[in-house]
Order: sequence, then structure tokens, then C-alpha cells
Amino acid sequence: LVRCCQRRPTVVEFTGFLWAFGYFLERGYVSYLFGLPIAFVAIGLVHRQATRPVRRARLVVLVVLQVLVFLAHLVASAVLVLATACYAVDLYRRDRRAAALWLLSTAAPSGILLVWYTVAAREVGHFALFPDVREKLISVAETVLLFPRLDPYSGSIPSLPAQLLVVGAFLGIATWNVHYRSTVAVLRTPAGITAMILTAVALLDPVGNVNSLTKPDQRLLFPALLLLFAARPWKTLRPPAGTAAAPTVVCL
Repeated sequence: LVRCCQRRPTVVEFTGFLWAFGYFLERGYVSYLFGLPIAFVAIGLVHRQATRPVRRARLVVLVVLQVLVFLAHLVASAVLVLATACYAVDLYRRDRRAAALWLLSTAAPSGILLVWYTVAAREVGHFALFPDVREKLISVAETVLLFPRLDPYSGSIPSLPAQLLVVGAFLGIATWNVHYRSTVAVLRTPAGITAMILTAVALLDPVGNVNSLTKPDQRLLFPALLLLFAARPWKTLRPPAGTAAAPTVVCL
């Protein structure tokens, strides 16, 4: 996804390892973490389809990935469908209407599966709202954690010092390698718009649990942040940046 958006090697490519072993793996959200990378690969292909000539083979691959993501996790599928819709709207505004319709059609099989799933799930499960603003703020903060948790279930080893060290190193490397002048322009791109929509829904979502899906706001905010990381302009990867990023990943 990063390489499709940047079109060149950048230091942000290292950061996938940091998030893959983060908070959501510690919580055991394995199906979500299995589906989200597939969604990111598909969004990378969607980006290629929207910025390059249309290829039918790529559309077929997107259909397969849409189905695989849906079978893995519903939230990951929602992220992919939203991104596909945003790119289709962008194509439509650029008078590439046929390409927009072809791209949007790749989400049709997962839409059919969603209807089937909804009809089959006749009983509504557990539904609960966040009890107060504090719990909502904790839920939002946990999204960006690499491995510790803020709830009463503490880890077996003290991880806060390591957390601060890795986050500090990551912020230092990111600050050194970002192009700041084009940051605002990223928010107007389909990937940026997708990230903003996901962020708005996550921040306004009052639901703490629905059908045993715990804290859905976290699972929307997390891909929103990663989409922004992937889409914003980064400097070309150079040996000093790679030398600084690699030990950070190894230490984690």
C-alpha cells in the first residue's frame, strides 16, 4: 500500500512491523489483524486502478480480495469498501465514469455476502454504549499503543519504558523523513478522505460493544491512521534513515 501511494521506497515501509505486533494482537483480535492487511493490499490495487489505465485482470484480483476480506472480518471489509467508493467517486469527478463503475462493481460480491449474513443473523446479540466520556477517551488512546493496555488487565512484564522508547524513536524518524508542504493536500486524496471519514465515525461512535464486537471505534481509527501514514508524502529512503529505522523494529 505504501509503495503504491509513494511510488518509491520510503522509511514508512518499516513501520508495518511496529503496528503488526501492537495493541490489537495483545488483545487477541487475530481475525481483524488477518483481514486488515488483505484490505490494505486491495486498497493499493484500487489506487493503481484509479491512477493508471484500467486492467481487467486487476479487477478480478480485487473481487477475490474483497471476498477474502469479508470472510476474514466485517470491519476490515467495511474499510475496503469505503476506500473503493472514495476512489470511484474521484474517478467519476475526473470524467472516468466507466472506470468508476468497474471499480465500484468489485465490491458487489462482498455486498451480496453482507445481505446474506444479515438475513441469516436473525437474533441480535449484545449491545452496550460507553458508560462515560473517560472510557471513550481510553478507547481512543489505546488505538495508537504498540503493545500495553490501559484497562485493568496488565501485562506480565512492565512495558511502559519500552513503549515510550519505541514511540519516541518512531516519532523522531518520522519527523526527519516527512515532506510537510504537501501534508494538507493529502487530505483531499481518496485515501485521505477515507481516513477522515473513518476517523470521524470512530470519534463519534458511542457504541462500546455490539454483537460481541468490542470497541468498534478502535478498529476504525486504527486503519484511518495507517492510511494517513501511507498516503502522506515521505522522503525517498536513504541509508541513514534505514539504519535508524531497522534497529527500532528489532528492539520492538
